[in-house]
Amino acid sequence: MTLAPTRAIRGAVLAATLLAAPLAAQAPACRPLPGDLGARAEAGWAAYRAGDLAAAERAFGAVLARCPDDAGALNGRGYAALRRDDLAAAAVSFERVLRAAPDDVDALTGRGLVAWRQGDLEATRRLF
Repeated sequence: MTLAPTRAIRGAVLAATLLAAPLAAQAPACRPLPGDLGARAEAGWAAYRAGDLAAAERAFGAVLARCPDDAGALNGRGYAALRRDDLAAAAVSFERVLRAAPDDVDALTGRGLVAWRQGDLEATRRLF
């Protein structure tokens, strides 16, 4: 019994699997946020609470540039957009979170506020 052909086959299968995997799956893990990104996210929320929406959006954008699916930064970007009355941008951010985590309370609340502001009472009731 020779092991060389078996190893060669395993190697070929592994290579094909890695090449077929989406790039996002090969990106470094973003939970917990790597390096300084946790501090950037916290700075975004501090700026949001202080009313500096431009600084908040820059901080959340920096996090999302490296970790595009981070729920905290997406929610932060959504709430900043909501405060600027950009309901479409807010909805997009909250819906991205909800696709991955349908029970995310922050995203559900944000999406409910968007629906309420749009006058969609049926969606508002469903989301709240």
